[in-house]
Amino acid sequence: MAGKNIFENLKKMDTSYLLDPSLQEELEAENVTVETDKPHETDIDLLVHFKKHPFHIDKESAEFLELVDSIRENGIIQPVLVRPLSNGKYEIISGHCRTEAARIVGLKTIPIVVVSVDDYTATKLMTHSNISGRDEILPSEKAKAYRMCLDEEKKLGKNRTDTAETVGAGKDSKRQVQRFVRLSYLSDDFLALIDTGKLTVQIGTELAFLDPESQVSLYEYISNFQHIPNLVQAKIIRETAEQQPLSYEKVVSLLIEPPKEKPKTKVTFKTKDLENYFDQGTSVDEMESIIKQLLIKFKNGELKIDDQG
Repeated sequence: MAGKNIFENLKKMDTSYLLDPSLQEELEAENVTVETDKPHETDIDLLVHFKKHPFHIDKESAEFLELVDSIRENGIIQPVLVRPLSNGKYEIISGHCRTEAARIVGLKTIPIVVVSVDDYTATKLMTHSNISGRDEILPSEKAKAYRMCLDEEKKLGKNRTDTAETVGAGKDSKRQVQRFVRLSYLSDDFLALIDTGKLTVQIGTELAFLDPESQVSLYEYISNFQHIPNLVQAKIIRETAEQQPLSYEKVVSLLIEPPKEKPKTKVTFKTKDLENYFDQGTSVDEMESIIKQLLIKFKNGELKIDDQG
């Protein structure tokens, strides 16, 4: 089977449910090894999570509990897609929730389809199956998943987000994917604030340009003062941190100390404020002429201003 297209083999095995149509269309040109003609049972303890798998498994969610009930009643209908590891175990590409639900039910074996793919293809498959297959995905999950695609792309000598954009197509726009990639440079503490809605994606994108030291200082400030910077403050923090990493004290000075007011460079009067000093019907030009005449007299000492106003 070596060298045959994965989807040619999967079609023969009637496992069209393994991968969604969009993923199949995206990866049709990938030539990989399918180790068996049909799913086979393997010891569930031989399955391990995908390295740095960014998607959480909420075991308390209604969706997961329904999956547990379904597997308890019907077993696993959809095999888990895996790739072999050098230690004799299998890395899960698609099917993390099914595997965890099967463990809860107490299954000792689980049906798998084994494919031999490199890190790039495996990451692409894993990310796409989750992005396209889940209704609710946390911003932090997307950020880390798209970043994984970018990192694997870099290993191939590219420095773009083409793969992430392809994987996210239909879910996120090109600009949104790039924004999520930027968010991946935030610490887990800040990503948690975004996941819970305490920090907006827009502000988080600005803060994602901060170096790790500055992020630690800023998060300490947020924890102590229970204050999230607004967008204007986030831009100021980013610009300041571009010069050198921010200390906690510097963050406090930027966000607590009131900004110095710029001195006024011109004097203006509102017409309504001047109307009380002129007869009704006096035009603006007449007001301006009279004021100038009075100022000339004041300058020449002909007009004295009482200290009391």
